[in-house]
Amino acid sequence: MSKKKSISIYTIFAVILILLTIFTFITFNCGDYGEYVFKGFLYNIQKGLDLSGGVRAEYLVQNSGSGDDLKTRIEGTKKSLENILYQHGFSEAVVSSSTRVNGDNVITVEVPNVEDPETIFNLIGRPASLEITDNKEYGKGKVWIIGKKHISKAYVTTNPDRPGEYAVALEFNEKGKTEFSKATQENKGKELYFYAQKSNMLGEGRGVRVNDVISNGKAIITGGYDFETANDFAVRIQAGTFGVEMTLDKSEVISPTLGENAVKNGLIAAAVALALIIIFMGAVYGVFGVLADIALLFYSLLLIVMLSIIPWVQLTLPGIAGIILGIGMAVDANIIVFERIKDEYRAGKPIPTAVHNGFKKATSAVLDGNITTIIGALVLYGLGSSSIKGFAIVLIISIILSLFSTLVLSRLFIKLALPFNSSNPKPYRLKREEVVENEE
Repeated sequence: MSKKKSISIYTIFAVILILLTIFTFITFNCGDYGEYVFKGFLYNIQKGLDLSGGVRAEYLVQNSGSGDDLKTRIEGTKKSLENILYQHGFSEAVVSSSTRVNGDNVITVEVPNVEDPETIFNLIGRPASLEITDNKEYGKGKVWIIGKKHISKAYVTTNPDRPGEYAVALEFNEKGKTEFSKATQENKGKELYFYAQKSNMLGEGRGVRVNDVISNGKAIITGGYDFETANDFAVRIQAGTFGVEMTLDKSEVISPTLGENAVKNGLIAAAVALALIIIFMGAVYGVFGVLADIALLFYSLLLIVMLSIIPWVQLTLPGIAGIILGIGMAVDANIIVFERIKDEYRAGKPIPTAVHNGFKKATSAVLDGNITTIIGALVLYGLGSSSIKGFAIVLIISIILSLFSTLVLSRLFIKLALPFNSSNPKPYRLKREEVVENEE
């Protein structure tokens, strides 16, 4: 490779580094009239509960049942809770379950960026257990559908017969689909009556005439609802499908001020760690260290970009620790490579050969160390709480990018530097006795 080509490629990477820095840290107006605002990638990273503030609530599960049946119902309840929160706009909510030392089962709900915690408590704490019967008088006749047993989902839709009105759509599980089909078949030409316990939104036994057999597992409740009323009712029906009874055991509101301070201090720590590493690499490994530092800057910027664009990433305080640990892993990989290059050079190999052999021999060790760390992070993600999950996912992304930084970028930058120095016995800083030994 010629010097001219190396300079051209270095220039391209310098431009990319500048652009990455601009789009990562700077916010600016764009468009013909400045009507659009571009926010730097750093400011688009979703923050977890401990950084952005919000609500954390623990609900004690009433242990009615045991074994696999209870576990299944808890999992079903978690999914219902996630659906409720998502439908109400809390897409970043995290629902998890655990068992305390005393054997109590707990479902934990964590919702970041919540200004009014009562909103969350009201959503979860006001269930309406829907029942569909064939008798206008409640408590008499056959009960065909019970929300907890037969309904899998409730959501807002439009009234197909009256534009501008909203309705509540129901989706049944397999058992509910079968029961509702039987109910409509046996009551064709008659009415089925809808009751919502703990709710007056349906009135006393709203009757709906059955004109056809409904076998697709879906139904619509109409009643002149506006969107807010229909949405509230749908959420409460969904809450009524919980497979277990829950009582609020404890809750806490986390102040966003704590999160702001944590982010500030965490970023300062990361910046100090990065600066010290850059100085160390340049001092110990000379030109090679400087080139590795450039690759490390690419790694840091790419990490911010990835944390910003990957939708399921939520940065937590442990996640910031994962970023710092990832920086350390990236540096460790470079050190392993450089030490292998030094070993090859001590053995009398020319610089290009020493570089090639050094990367080749170090690759397996670097991969082994990083892959085992990824496996550990996957275990943490599968078994840990939400904050630990945040640490695990950030660590996984950090390790993957650190491998790219070391095995691709550092290697490329060093190879581009070889046309400028392929015979000097000091391509990096060696101890004095090592230089004398090689010169002899």
